[in-house]
Amino acid sequence: NANEKDEQTREKGFNENYTYVMNIFFYLLHCIIYEKNKRWMEWWNEREQKDKTEIIQKFKTMSNEQFGVWLLNECKWKHTITKDDIAYISFSIDDYLEFIKINQENKEEELTAYVIIDERKKVIKMKELSFEELLFQTYHCLESKAFQKINNENLKLQLVDLRNNIIESDEDVMKEFESNEPTFKIIWTSFQQSIILGKTKTIKNALVILIAISEYEDNNKWKNLKN
Repeated sequence: NANEKDEQTREKGFNENYTYVMNIFFYLLHCIIYEKNKRWMEWWNEREQKDKTEIIQKFKTMSNEQFGVWLLNECKWKHTITKDDIAYISFSIDDYLEFIKINQENKEEELTAYVIIDERKKVIKMKELSFEELLFQTYHCLESKAFQKINNENLKLQLVDLRNNIIESDEDVMKEFESNEPTFKIIWTSFQQSIILGKTKTIKNALVILIAISEYEDNNKWKNLKN
């Protein structure tokens, strides 16, 4: 029993020491990898956009082996790159591409809106928050019969929100995008109705111009008029 206890104690001590050593090893390895990654991330961020474009093009079209050969033998930074650096450079590029992808997805999600056309709800993707872009995307999702309707009935497309407030400026568009689900409706109005319902302005203090004909050279034609 005493021997078994000693054996268990030694085994327990060995396991504890092994765990301690491995924890230190992985910690140091993590520090080394972190510093390496940090160095090459900084290197990547310092590259000009045209250089990044070239590197990404090579990275996407070449195999890992070909890309490594290109880095070591052909690229303009070949004298500062070693074989051990290739994996960290690849990691930096992967990280950058993932960041760009997520950023684009978030941007698309932020600029997603809905347009209701004849009781049907359609999704539109806007590139910017402007009234012009909203109109462009709205017309883009219209079907051919809608354009025929516009021509045949002399109609005008009008955008409103769900509370029937008219949308006619960038500020109106931005305000609607403050909601969780920006939604616009199309209403059709005739140009004639727009004129009838349009606002009229009264001109005060109108200037009346009197033109007096005071002189004519040809008295034969205008005998009754005196100079």
